[in-house]
Amino acid sequence: MLRKITKNIPENPPITPLKQEL
Repeated sequence: MLRKITKNIPENPPITPLKQEL
């Protein structure tokens, strides 16, 4: 699931907050 998010957002900063919500 995280891989799908990284593909959509190749940025790290936005993924950090997303991971916390998960």
